[in-house]
Amino acid sequence: ENKHFVVSATINPQFSELVTEGAQFWLEKTSITFSKIKNLGNIITGDYLAFEPVSDEQMKTSKSSTRFVIQESHTSLNPGISLMVVTDDATGLNPGDPINYNGIKIGSINSLGFSENSQFIETRITINHNYKYLINDYSQFYLLSGINFKASLQGLEVQSTPMENIISGGIGLYNKVPVKKSDKVTPIDKDQRFRLYPSKNFAKVGKNIFSKPLTISLLSKQLPSVSVGSPVYYQKLPIGEVSGFNLDDSGLMKTKLSIKGQYKHLISKQSVFWNVSGFEVDAGLSGVKVQAESLLAIASGGIAVGFAEKEIENMHRNGAYKLFDNRDQATQPATRITLTFNQANDLQTGSKLRLKGLVIGEIKTLELNSKNKVQATIAIKPEFAKKVARKGSRFWMIRSDISLSGAKNLSTLITGVYINVSLGKGEVTKRFVGEDTEPLLAAHKTGLPIILLADNAGSTDVSSPVYYRQIQIGEVIAKQLTNDAAGVEIVTNIYPQYSHLIRENSIFWPASGFNLNVGITGATLKSTSLTSLIKGGINMSTPDNKSLQPMSDAFSRFQLKTEFNEHWLTWKLSIPKP
Repeated sequence: ENKHFVVSATINPQFSELVTEGAQFWLEKTSITFSKIKNLGNIITGDYLAFEPVSDEQMKTSKSSTRFVIQESHTSLNPGISLMVVTDDATGLNPGDPINYNGIKIGSINSLGFSENSQFIETRITINHNYKYLINDYSQFYLLSGINFKASLQGLEVQSTPMENIISGGIGLYNKVPVKKSDKVTPIDKDQRFRLYPSKNFAKVGKNIFSKPLTISLLSKQLPSVSVGSPVYYQKLPIGEVSGFNLDDSGLMKTKLSIKGQYKHLISKQSVFWNVSGFEVDAGLSGVKVQAESLLAIASGGIAVGFAEKEIENMHRNGAYKLFDNRDQATQPATRITLTFNQANDLQTGSKLRLKGLVIGEIKTLELNSKNKVQATIAIKPEFAKKVARKGSRFWMIRSDISLSGAKNLSTLITGVYINVSLGKGEVTKRFVGEDTEPLLAAHKTGLPIILLADNAGSTDVSSPVYYRQIQIGEVIAKQLTNDAAGVEIVTNIYPQYSHLIRENSIFWPASGFNLNVGITGATLKSTSLTSLIKGGINMSTPDNKSLQPMSDAFSRFQLKTEFNEHWLTWKLSIPKP
């Protein structure tokens, strides 16, 4: 038979009714440990017995008693609920550590042990009777121990739990939806197991953080400016990190990513990835634009993921994703066309393609083809691609032109040579022959072609003007020898709005050079214009001594007069528009 020490105690008469069967006595001792200091006053006064009676309801049926067993520690007489919390690592947790909810102790840890397969640690906790209503199927528990540091450009943020939790540990309770004591509480299944989250922030994320990470591969011609541990962003939210590099069987560089379990649903077959490492600088006359994804992306590089609005080739045949250089390439891939020029004429990678003054693309590569022609690959913005990449579109260089006849395109001295385009209406194509100079005639200037016959070309040249009453109504578009080489054919184009001025009896004469008349009053220098003086030109008129003759047909032939008669300038034939 076990022997026990018997202690006699005297109860104050006014509390004697509370001493009934079921009441609990325990010894309160002094406790000084790293985790807590309890009953420090006992060092002076000594240890003492503590007492707790049964509840009021139990008191009505309980009998008086004078014999009790003194417990080593206090165990509440009002039963709470026992729960199982599962964790991968129980560092800092000990039996007796508190369970807190918003800073209030609502229970404690009873015991810790391994699960059957030893994969997890099972922590048995008890929630006090008065706080049972706080526990439901959606309750989440998180580790309270330790100090959390959060550094940013705004400063250093330190968050810690009470000193007891820093030293010994503890568990916190988080309810996404606050629970009222008056709410109906659904009983918890006795076999239900809760996961222990590493922090309150992770508890807010949810159960998916325990899902297995998703590993995916990206292929590129060269490695991006990232390192192992560099972040992967979705809408600037870090959802994973770079986990490794190696060489793919295809010869391309492979970058492996590890996507956190709670964000796996953000990755699909339509996902596109692009590099956001370092700075992106766009410099121009309007200023310098600098863009970076984040401070971390500047320092360690990073990769972003999103969804392309249009169908693009975002994956290789082996199932790996393509890694694009930037967001535009990934989400709005440019249409690429090829232009072939005789020579580059100061074109460079980055030179712009313009349509009616709008920048719609730029040169990506310049190289020599097998015929030693300059081949330019141009990326066109998606919204312009369907209009530009058609047969009939014409491309030509725009560069500064300074001569005695004037100055053109001086802005290219600053912006650099660029390529202009006029739109065609044919079938879709991606290969064109570029022109070194602007086409002789723009589409809106193509009018009435006529041929002038002369003994020689004189000072007339391609683009020399054709005048009527000193107003330019056309220009020379070609000149060549006649079939028998006895003369010259000068092909002119009369602009559409002036084509009705050319009649079957119209006459033409050279406007180039100048006339010097010397008389008693002095010398008079006459010239149609400074342009015609330098570039040459042709005048025309129609006699007014006859009724209005029919309009000239296309490619009609006229003799270019060799001598000028001032009487021609007095003709005032009325020629109404048709």
